[in-house]
Amino acid sequence: ARLLLQPADSARRFIDAFLDAAQAMEPGRIRTSLDDATDELGLGPTIDEVVMPAMRRVGRWWETGRCGVGHEHVATEAVRAWLGKITAFAPEPQRLAPVVLACGPRDSHTLGMEALGALLAHAGRRCCVLGARTPVPALVATVERVEPAAVVVVSHLSMGRRSAMEAVRTVAALGVPTFYAGNAFI
Repeated sequence: ARLLLQPADSARRFIDAFLDAAQAMEPGRIRTSLDDATDELGLGPTIDEVVMPAMRRVGRWWETGRCGVGHEHVATEAVRAWLGKITAFAPEPQRLAPVVLACGPRDSHTLGMEALGALLAHAGRRCCVLGARTPVPALVATVERVEPAAVVVVSHLSMGRRSAMEAVRTVAALGVPTFYAGNAFI
């Protein structure tokens, strides 16, 4: 909770650089700020202490009219591209069962799920990322097909919590370790 309210001093300048670049709608500068943060802080702290607080701030700016939806989209796509690079250059995955990552059936916010996927890939873990608005039958079919080590269902908005929990319960009933994540569960 402390990090949400007051970012670590070591992350503050990277958050500021990210936000300045987002305000200027310069995705290259956003990615550079994240590369710089990763070089100094490491990947996990950059995601936890820079990416997520900065994206929450951009979201608040949009909600209050301080910026337009274009600013939020530029920032989101810059982060997604940066995460994609991390995933693309991740070490060869270990020969272990994958982790399935999916948004709940009513959730379209994928950034947290993609960040988790990048962290797992960076650690050498195979992931099967299903993406936004994953219907429960599609999630079940994937679980039956890939026999994952675990499943994580992500939901960020309270309106999607009920259907996300249905997905969690359904998959857990199959005997697979199942977890939930996202702001809808706070």
